[in-house]
Amino acid sequence: AAEMGSSWMTTVGGLEIDASLHVLDVNRQPIPGLYAGGNPAGCFYGNIYAPQVPMSLSGHSTTLSYVAARNCVDGI
Repeated sequence: AAEMGSSWMTTVGGLEIDASLHVLDVNRQPIPGLYAGGNPAGCFYGNIYAPQVPMSLSGHSTTLSYVAARNCVDGI
């Protein structure tokens, strides 16, 4: 048996990224070879998730994950 409940499937805040989806360090400089996509990337929701827009992160998550993976492979 397991206790079940509802949860939010998103990240509030997240990693700061540049236009190529490199994760930025504390000095806002790209960390070589480190990319982020999906929920943790880009502070998409800032400090609050908008519950009145369910599933609004799906397109953002899928697209940024794809672009991060392509940039990683291409070495951008």
